[in-house]
Amino acid sequence: MKKLVTIGVAQNQDELDVLLSKGHEWIDKERARCHPRLDLFGEERNRCEAELMNAERMLSCITSISINDADLILDHVFDVSIR
Repeated sequence: MKKLVTIGVAQNQDELDVLLSKGHEWIDKERARCHPRLDLFGEERNRCEAELMNAERMLSCITSISINDADLILDHVFDVSIR
């Protein structure tokens, strides 16, 4: 076992209860720091949905495309992603 932090020393039951509460709070914060929770339904999801809607809106404007057009678009996409 490895000591990570000292919360305090109690001299009576009331102090012990306070220190136990502080210890549990520290453990919760340390767990959150070491293992952050994924934001599956919050701001990150909203940003992803907005990005998807923008992409779908852009793609819906395309009425026709030839093989040469696809090459032009994909070449540009790959050039940008490599930078």
